[in-house]
Amino acid sequence: MRSAEIRGGSRLGADQLDRLRELRDGLRRVAAHVTADDREHAQTDLTLEEAMAAINAPLASSHLLLARSADDTVEVSWQHDAEGFDTVIAELAFEGARLLGDPNNELLPCHGPGCVLYYVRSKTRRAWCGPICGNRARVARHYRQNRDSRSPSA
Repeated sequence: MRSAEIRGGSRLGADQLDRLRELRDGLRRVAAHVTADDREHAQTDLTLEEAMAAINAPLASSHLLLARSADDTVEVSWQHDAEGFDTVIAELAFEGARLLGDPNNELLPCHGPGCVLYYVRSKTRRAWCGPICGNRARVARHYRQNRDSRSPSA
């Protein structure tokens, strides 16, 4: 059995890892739908409805409240009745749902070689999830250009 650690060194069991993978696959499937991502490795076996159900399941015990903040402004507060690992997975599901459901976020798939990630474009010229993918893409382009410019010897 494989395990992973999360917050404070507690070990995750197989069931918890399966729940995290299901949430990850759900988020990936909805992200592919939202961004019209056609990359082969971005696709999952989940339908869009199954993916949304995987994201909504950890949110079943949560709710939004209108509250006054310390500086006397009114804000929306997200609360959940989960404990332990369920808190972590609920928070991940909430943040993912908030990102995917916000039409103002310019969520894009990274087209770096082999990358499966998405990113929110913060700069107009940004084209990859991070500098490593940008470097990989530039190196791959350089090799393609040099390979294509060389003519075969006779």
